[in-house]
Amino acid sequence: MGPSASPITCPTCGTENTPHARFCTNCGVAVGSHPADASKTSGEVEYDLHRCTFHPDVETRLGCGKCGQYICPRCMIQTPVGARCRDCAQVTRLPTFDISTGYLVRASSAAVVVGVVTAIVWNLIVNATGIYVGSVLAIGAGYLVGEAISLATNRKRGRSLAIIAGISMTIFAVLSGLLFSIFSIFGIISLVFAYYIAVNRVR
Repeated sequence: MGPSASPITCPTCGTENTPHARFCTNCGVAVGSHPADASKTSGEVEYDLHRCTFHPDVETRLGCGKCGQYICPRCMIQTPVGARCRDCAQVTRLPTFDISTGYLVRASSAAVVVGVVTAIVWNLIVNATGIYVGSVLAIGAGYLVGEAISLATNRKRGRSLAIIAGISMTIFAVLSGLLFSIFSIFGIISLVFAYYIAVNRVR
């Protein structure tokens, strides 16, 4: 039997549920038509053949184990308690990869400062020791850039931070002159390693 056109009131707690609901969103009691197969215990509730709520062009027998909306494999989200629709699953990103605008600003500020400062210090050291020592120290600059961004964002990780780290290393490469040292194989190799280290610290 199809869902009612009006909200379904839970007989236990009195909560009004959506017309397609099969279970109360407040207490979990069955409020709609009973599933075709009540023996399911994995949270994947199976109904008669219906159209997916989110993809009407797809036929499905699967319903969300919490609200009862019809879902298909495209929109189904498997949770520890069974199949859920996107609304009931409430999937959130891991805190480590949840980067707000504030963290991006902090990361960008740290990237610019460290990129400029390391380039200045690197030039001073190279003038005193030579390009070969500087090539080795450039790898250390990559570590400093990545570590500074990581500390500024409380050890966050993500693609956006990796891009910021790459931009910071480009600032370092331009100001230090390594980017234009195409004649120095040591400079090129060290710069590649420096980029890799900086990006990998926050990716």
